[in-house]
Amino acid sequence: DGWRYTRTSDGRCWAHHYLTANQTVGQYMFADCTSLREVVLPEELKSIDDYAFLRCQSLQTLKVPKKTKELGRLPFNYCLSLSELWLPKGIALNGKVAEHCSHNFKVFNYEK
Repeated sequence: DGWRYTRTSDGRCWAHHYLTANQTVGQYMFADCTSLREVVLPEELKSIDDYAFLRCQSLQTLKVPKKTKELGRLPFNYCLSLSELWLPKGIALNGKVAEHCSHNFKVFNYEK
């Protein structure tokens, strides 16, 4: 696994690309990244594990790539600003996708 980082002018460090051996967003990988607003997931992504984005309170919208086959338990739990989640039709869900998100949270399905 590896990360590439970009340092912004204010000194913050941002991960802009990550690599996983099995093309999975692992358990708790982005948990408590409270300033995370946007994630562009790689098209080759196969799965998102349990609680992968737990308490990413600033995350607003996310599109899961069409090749993704499975979502773990509550991968988007407590994403308080999450209002739109785009999932490919036919993706396997291991329970609820999210709880405690934005009051106008909606899940949309799109064709693969």
